Amino acid sequence: MAHVTTASQPLLSQGGGGRSYRDRQQRGVRAMELDWIEDFLALADIGVFSKAALRRNVTQPALTRRIRKLEYAVGAVLFDRSVHPVVLTPAGEDFRPTALEMVRMLASARSRLRSQTAAGEMVTIASLQALAISFLPPLIGALYAARTPPAIKVMADDMAGCLEALLTGSADILLTYSHPDIITSQIVDTFAALSVAEDRMVAVSGAGADGTPLYELDDPRIPYLRYSDESFLGKLTARILSDHEALGARLDPKYQNSMADGLKAAARAGLGVAWLPLQVAGDDLEQGRLVRISSPEQEARIEIAMFRDPGEKSRPVEKLWSDIRRRIDGQKPAAAVAAG
Repeated sequence: MAHVTTASQPLLSQGGGGRSYRDRQQRGVRAMELDWIEDFLALADIGVFSKAALRRNVTQPALTRRIRKLEYAVGAVLFDRSVHPVVLTPAGEDFRPTALEMVRMLASARSRLRSQTAAGEMVTIASLQALAISFLPPLIGALYAARTPPAIKVMADDMAGCLEALLTGSADILLTYSHPDIITSQIVDTFAALSVAEDRMVAVSGAGADGTPLYELDDPRIPYLRYSDESFLGKLTARILSDHEALGARLDPKYQNSMADGLKAAARAGLGVAWLPLQVAGDDLEQGRLVRISSPEQEARIEIAMFRDPGEKSRPVEKLWSDIRRRIDGQKPAAAVAAG
């Protein structure tokens, strides 16, 4: 079991006795398991013990015990359990950047060691499921149309799983949708970022025999195909609907799936209305199997971005990153490249 060291005081207190986490680091040292740090980050991201336990592949009681042990190790209560979902206490907010840095440093060391082996020749990309299917293969195909591409392993998961893979060094690059209201400052501040493309979140309905939509957004009741609340696209859809309360009140949830392709299939089958990225819905819209029913005000622009550890010096990762950057710069107007 991997360990890191940090300082603590023996008793827990919500406010930390007036001292910050960093102040209390001077009061002694005790061993702290890396698993506890990763548990903390998972729970901080998801906010629900049962879902964080599922993400960490442990039982909920085991996760609860490990979080409690971490709190004893750092000497402060890290989560406010009086609310649901749980939220970070001030001490937890103070500790989070330290936890991210601990995991990042180990991931960087692991990547350096891995790059010295044959396995290090393969670039591992953690990707949101929708992008792993609709975006990544065409990107790699276009990038290496006339030459041999690097060996690539794709890990398709939700946002929490992809971020955990990047933090722990299981993945070299994270491919994700990005929106300033959803991507946290910790991600932006910790990792190097590359804006790869733009997409748009639009509402779609299945099409009738005459090609008209089965449902419209001005219908009195609209069967709604929704993402899970903790998913990136679920948060983005909720962000759109927060600006359209009357529309949100008419939505009648009928089907839930955390995967955009799952909701696309449900919409195509006539089960209701879903918000989908154009990258996912494009072919079905062109073929008339789906109909775009949202106005521009009921949609949202989203960015497709890649993130990586700036300390990662693996040659295959550097080369793939540079190849993608050159392709993006080549597609920009000359003035934009000079400015960027």
